[in-house]
Amino acid sequence: MTYVDGFITPVPNEKKHEYVEYSTTMGKIFKSHGALSWVQCWADEVPDPGNTSFIKAVKCEPNESVCFAWITWPSKEARNRAMAAFREEMQERETPQLFDQSRMIVGGFETVVSL
Repeated sequence: MTYVDGFITPVPNEKKHEYVEYSTTMGKIFKSHGALSWVQCWADEVPDPGNTSFIKAVKCEPNESVCFAWITWPSKEARNRAMAAFREEMQERETPQLFDQSRMIVGGFETVVSL
């Protein structure tokens, strides 16, 4: 079964264009290291009801939007190899500060159902 890395982060609205451009570059790098897919989504309809929401989870400010993203891998082992190579490659790159990384939610997930 595939393995998925998921991300939720708040991004300042005025940095959307930069975020999309940088994300495109990052996606190409991940794909070159074996990712099956790289998906970045900008919030369009994100309700803020009750006690939980994407907005509350990342402490989204009024001038920010929630970005929901994931990378699909052939396996956890392939992901681990790719992440090691990615980290090494990124040491040589300048990384722009497009959002507050301390509010980013990240997780790795084993696929249990895929239809």
